[in-house]
Amino acid sequence: MITTTNNKGSAVLEATLAFPIFIFAVLTMYFIGQCKLAEQNVYEACVETAEYLAEYGYFKKPDTLLAGYKFSSYIDDEELISKYVKGGSKGVKFYSSYFGEDDFKLRAKYKIGFDVPFVGALSYDKTITIKQRYYTGKQFEKKQEKASEDEEYVYVTDNRDVYHSSRKCTHLMLSVSTCNYDYAKKNGYTSCERCKGYPRGTVYITDSGDRFHCNEKCSGLKRTIYRVKKKEVAGLSGCLRCVN
Repeated sequence: MITTTNNKGSAVLEATLAFPIFIFAVLTMYFIGQCKLAEQNVYEACVETAEYLAEYGYFKKPDTLLAGYKFSSYIDDEELISKYVKGGSKGVKFYSSYFGEDDFKLRAKYKIGFDVPFVGALSYDKTITIKQRYYTGKQFEKKQEKASEDEEYVYVTDNRDVYHSSRKCTHLMLSVSTCNYDYAKKNGYTSCERCKGYPRGTVYITDSGDRFHCNEKCSGLKRTIYRVKKKEVAGLSGCLRCVN
C-alpha cells in the first residue's frame, strides 16, 4: 500500500514564521541606511560650520553658541535629522569644543538611532571632531613668499560653473526673499525643477537666481560649498563678483 504525505501545511507554517523575520531584517537594514545618511548630513554640516568659524576667527574668537547656530543653518535634510538624531539638529551639542587663539577644535556630540518594532529604541552615541586654524593669514611654521597657484584654495558649488575666491561671495551666500506668484512670473522668473508642489500665492526667489521656488526648503535655495585647490579647477573661469 502506497501512502503520500501532504506537506502543504508545514510549508505554510514555515512561511508564516519566516516572513515576519524577513520583513524585520529588511526594515532594520533600511533604518540602518537612513541612520548612515543622517550621519553624513551631520558631518557635512559640521565641515561647513568649521569653515565658517575659521573665517569668523579673523575678526573675533567664535564660541559654542555661534557653532550651534550656524550648524542648524547648514543642515540639508532637516526632516531626516529630526527622525534619526535625538532632538533633531538641536540635539547636536558643541559644549566640549575648544577655541584657542590661533586654532580651534570643533567637537560635535549627538545620539542617533531608530525604533524597532517589538524591540524598542536602538541608539548609539556619535562624536565628530574637526581641528582647524583660523584664516588669519599667519605663518606658523616658516615665512614664505606669496603662495603659488598650486597652494591657493578657492570655493565651488555642485554645479562647478565658476570658482570663487571668497566664501562670502554673494553668489554663494544667497539672499532669499518672498513675493507673489504673479509678480515672479511677470518679472521673468520660471518654476524651479527641484521643487515639489505647485505655487500657491507666495513663492521664494533669490537676488541672483532666475527661478521661483514653491518650497522654502528646496535644495535650489541652498548652496553646498566645497573648498578645493585652485589647480583642481583649472578649466573654470573666476566669478565676476569676487575674483579680480
